Amino acid sequence: MDYKRRIRRGVRLYIAGSVLFALVAVASVLLGVMVLDKVHFDLPAQCMIFSLAGVILLWEMARALRFKAELPDDFKPMDRNEFPELFVLLDEVTDTLHLSPVSRVYVSDGVEAAVFVRPTLRNLYRRPQRNLVLGLALLTQLNDDELRAVMYHEFGHYVQDEINDSSYVYIVGQLSRSFVAIRNPEERMTIWKLQTRSQQMLFSYFSWWICERINRAYAGLSRQMEYAADDVAAAHVGKAVLCRALAHASAMRYNYDFARWGISCLGRYGVGVKREAVYAAVSTLPEDVEMPADVRRRLDRLGADAIWHQSASSAGNDTVRTAILRALKDMPDAGKDDLEMCPAERFSAWLAEGAAVYREMQMLAKSVLVEVHLDRRRHTLPYVEGKYAILLDGRKVGVGNFIKGYTLRFRTSPGRHVISAYAFGGILTVPFEFETARGGSYRIEMDYKYVFRATSYRVFVESITRVA
Repeated sequence: MDYKRRIRRGVRLYIAGSVLFALVAVASVLLGVMVLDKVHFDLPAQCMIFSLAGVILLWEMARALRFKAELPDDFKPMDRNEFPELFVLLDEVTDTLHLSPVSRVYVSDGVEAAVFVRPTLRNLYRRPQRNLVLGLALLTQLNDDELRAVMYHEFGHYVQDEINDSSYVYIVGQLSRSFVAIRNPEERMTIWKLQTRSQQMLFSYFSWWICERINRAYAGLSRQMEYAADDVAAAHVGKAVLCRALAHASAMRYNYDFARWGISCLGRYGVGVKREAVYAAVSTLPEDVEMPADVRRRLDRLGADAIWHQSASSAGNDTVRTAILRALKDMPDAGKDDLEMCPAERFSAWLAEGAAVYREMQMLAKSVLVEVHLDRRRHTLPYVEGKYAILLDGRKVGVGNFIKGYTLRFRTSPGRHVISAYAFGGILTVPFEFETARGGSYRIEMDYKYVFRATSYRVFVESITRVA
């Protein structure tokens, strides 16, 4: 399936639709001016509402065109003079792949490893500058060979032509998020708001429809890109090193989340943990954790089942890791001045004792299976397709469809939950509170009704049954 062609076709359709909506908005504004100037035209005053809707849409479009991707708060720029060992490795990878140097290098607190761009509208026709981010949880755990494999994988994306399509998807997504007509799911839409925001809501529906199709195509393309980037890394560092890096990074991601859970637990009692103690604890935690399915698939595809197990503990140069660990001692721990600090050895021992508790909590969080269902064409109205989001405890778990119906399956934790719904155009939702037991399976039947007085749909839970 040609995912690239589908993405570019969707982007072209989005641009054409945006231009058409803008022209309609301009025409409606001009119509409003004609209504005010009754010397030349005799048009109904109600046209002013349509004109006002055009003004609101044009205003939102102008705001959206000024978007700029913001960096996360924990992204800190890294200087070449501060960490020359890392930049020597970085230059080696970019020179080997014949790529231009990255614009900026950032360090974060987590397990991130990505070459990313911060595109703007001009990047629809011009390549954006590349940036690199590496998480301290990786820099303090991986040796030079493993880190080199990670960099070859990330920069391997930019050897592929498909990486340009990711910029298109990002730009369209940023613009679409700026056009959401109803930013608050709980906001009740009055007739006045519906009329003055009519053009904006129609454009929101159009953006949602386009973005769903672009994102589906990009999901398929991204899987192909991951495999292709793995092939680039394997060709330069070998399958053994790449597989070891994938397995090690996967374990560190689990262990870092575990350490963050420990930090939050201690924080409730006014106890803090220094940054260097966190990464010291991560390195002492066991690596025999459950591997995510996508990592397992990538390892299986490389055909190196035995290789990465045999070489999981093989030694390598530690020049980068040593430099980062040395620099950690001088990095400030913001917001921890008023807390009692837990020593590194005690924190590591405490995490080791709580490993079974954390693993049990992770399993418990996904021990309940919930199925949300609506029959196809349950009622006569609406005549055209309408979609809305299904929320569980305020978090989106899927998309519903009035005409086609739907069956959503997801896992959650035992306890009390609330299911509700919302749409760009606004719907009347009746939040439904229910309780689940560990290991249970539940089926929720949805229903809806058109409320003529509110000119909107009321979505509610018809019944809930425990299947097992």
